[in-house]
Amino acid sequence: MSEELMLSSSPSSRNARPGAARSLDWVSGRTDLTGAALRRSLDDATVGWLRALWADAARLLPGGRGDDGGPDGHRGVSLVGVGGTGRGDRAPGSDLDLVVVFDAEATCAPPAEMLEALWYTIWDSGIPLGHSVRNIDEFIALAGDDLSTATSLFSLRHLAGDQAVTRRLEERAAWQRDTLGGLWLRRLVERTDARHRNVGDVAHELEPDLKEGRGGLRDVHTLGWMQALGVELPDEVDLLIEAGSEVLWSVRAELHRVTGRPGNVLVLQEQVAVAERLGYNTPEELARGVSVAAREVSWVIDDLWPELTGHRRRVPADDVVLRDDPDLIAEVVRSGDRVLLLEQAQCSDLTSVLRLGVVAAERGLRLRRDTLVGLVDLAPIPEPWSTQARRLFCRLVASGPSSVRVVEALDRVGLWARILPEWEAVRCAPQRNPYHRFTVDRHLLECAAIAAGLSGRVDRPDLLVLGALFHDLGKGRPGDHSKVGAQLARGAMERMGFPKRETDGVVAMVTHHLLMPEVATRRDLDDPATIAMVTDQVGSVGEVRMLAALAEADGRATGSTAWGPWKASLVRTLADRTIARLAGIEAIEDASQGTLSDDPEVKGLLETCAPVLRGEGDRLVVCMPDRPGLFARVAGVLALRNARILTASASCSGGWAVQMFRIRTPSGEAPRWGQIVDDLSAALDARLAIRARLAERLQSERHRAWPGTMVQPTVRFDEGTGVTVIEVAAADRTGLAFSLASALTELDCTIVKATLTTLGPNAVDTFSITDTEGAPVVDPARRHALRQALVDAAVH
Repeated sequence: MSEELMLSSSPSSRNARPGAARSLDWVSGRTDLTGAALRRSLDDATVGWLRALWADAARLLPGGRGDDGGPDGHRGVSLVGVGGTGRGDRAPGSDLDLVVVFDAEATCAPPAEMLEALWYTIWDSGIPLGHSVRNIDEFIALAGDDLSTATSLFSLRHLAGDQAVTRRLEERAAWQRDTLGGLWLRRLVERTDARHRNVGDVAHELEPDLKEGRGGLRDVHTLGWMQALGVELPDEVDLLIEAGSEVLWSVRAELHRVTGRPGNVLVLQEQVAVAERLGYNTPEELARGVSVAAREVSWVIDDLWPELTGHRRRVPADDVVLRDDPDLIAEVVRSGDRVLLLEQAQCSDLTSVLRLGVVAAERGLRLRRDTLVGLVDLAPIPEPWSTQARRLFCRLVASGPSSVRVVEALDRVGLWARILPEWEAVRCAPQRNPYHRFTVDRHLLECAAIAAGLSGRVDRPDLLVLGALFHDLGKGRPGDHSKVGAQLARGAMERMGFPKRETDGVVAMVTHHLLMPEVATRRDLDDPATIAMVTDQVGSVGEVRMLAALAEADGRATGSTAWGPWKASLVRTLADRTIARLAGIEAIEDASQGTLSDDPEVKGLLETCAPVLRGEGDRLVVCMPDRPGLFARVAGVLALRNARILTASASCSGGWAVQMFRIRTPSGEAPRWGQIVDDLSAALDARLAIRARLAERLQSERHRAWPGTMVQPTVRFDEGTGVTVIEVAAADRTGLAFSLASALTELDCTIVKATLTTLGPNAVDTFSITDTEGAPVVDPARRHALRQALVDAAVH
């Protein structure tokens, strides 16, 4: 017999028991019910409704009038719930997971009209339905080959019909579980590993997947399945899982109710409403609660997994006292793939925790929860720290990617915050900005791990990783996070006993950690005034190298939108030119960053005076008779073709203008130059209504209300060499550069150079301009008019 019975397209009976269905809708709509109360009420209403539906449908069974398999009912058929329906934790927008089970030895398959009466009524209600019809033998046979079917039997629940059928299925499933449990457990571990490789961490993601993400509800279910397969967990661990599951389920349920549809990803735009429904004071408080809950779940997985995957790798069987390192002083022992402290070791303070962490991070060993819990009452490290304690701290942080796992393990039991009290405020702290991928604490650890890999670029790798670890400590506190973070870094360094010179170096890194990327992406690097602005704040070649390495580590740890070849090239060019100025030597120029007026190609174009529209790679070259608004038209066409301008430069001579643009497409693929050039030709011949087309595009786009989006644009003026530098920060949108360039053109300004930077939902566009005579714009009245025009252009 087939796994599922095919149903005809028209039902013969749809007695839906509307009162029961309305009760289910009423429960789902009660905003006063959240969390466990909502789950219980929703489950009670769901089960009551399904039993009512079954009672109606069972009348179509041969001789059937009841639903309990009694004298007036039909024996041999039952309705069972699996998945969330079986566990009793189905969320408001989730599927009903139902199976009609029959005993082929006692009866035949239920008739199609009975199944139609059951399934079609559920479909008509609008509730998503996952359904099947199986006899007991089919169910068990399929479970033997399919892990998803096997795990569905772990949450089997009788809902209606012949209870004897459900009991026989449960007995067969229990026997199969005892027989195949070891195989299923290995498959479950492999499937979970594969899923973890393709998903993010719920605890650290800006928009976490509450179900499939690492530490999410799927992992909660996995742990339950493992317990069903005989894996034992301590009672306190069970309580941690239960508490974490409660938070994650409650948030997912409210997400369903707020959006009116099923979904697992807690996107930024829904976090405010979900937080309000669950009684959190702020969306940040909600995000922190989700992070804490998911960390507990993921830590149980981390702690349990090595025991379940030991068959895959060779693990040393003997205990080994690690005597080969003077910092460890024979206090640490390796037991298999774990690291422990010797029982007879004299653990007087938290320095012993640093020793454990160093060994675990440097040698790829793991820290067990029970080991760490036993150390939470150790005394603080005496202040100022000893040289050895400082060295251990730096070794741990500089251990690369493995240090992330180790520090998070220490943090979960409160040991890391005891070593570094400044950490408490950034633990699980969300960054509600799409520019960032991780929570603040995870970002700092990732940044330090990446910085450790850049140690060959600087003179003091230890100070680089400390600067990376401390650079965002000021977030979540009032004031400029760079300045606040610098104060916190100074306090930490002094408490640890670092010399003043080293302390000042790390404090300078934290203070100026945004200097290099901001200047590189917003200012004209060909302008000597730009380099002078950096050298005024940075005092040595070594500090420039530190800041450049920190900029890369910070960008890479932030996310894919924060660091790429273009930004890396700009930061490298800025660093090289700053170092050259500080050292009093001539910089070795990157050919891709040369001054436009010195470019032989540009000189040739200006001498030839022939129109050119050419796109190649990521560069667009425009050579045309000089005219007002040329830059704006090019910017408008590129916006229509979804090509983002990174930098643009212009040079004029003899009535001709050459403009060069470096652009990037959202996909990273090469631009479609043929279409862009055709549109440019039309725009320059007044055959393309750019402003109208952009307006149509904006109306058709779906806009997301990202947190952190600027409401009011800002305009800042600065002085360059022979130019006026205008920096406009505003909410990003399609055609923003066109609007700003058009406003500048209308006020008789010539754009000499432009750098356009996207920071999450916002843009910072910088223009180097002159008046029509080629002089800087210094008149206060003209600057006031420019400010008004640019603000209006950014908003409208």
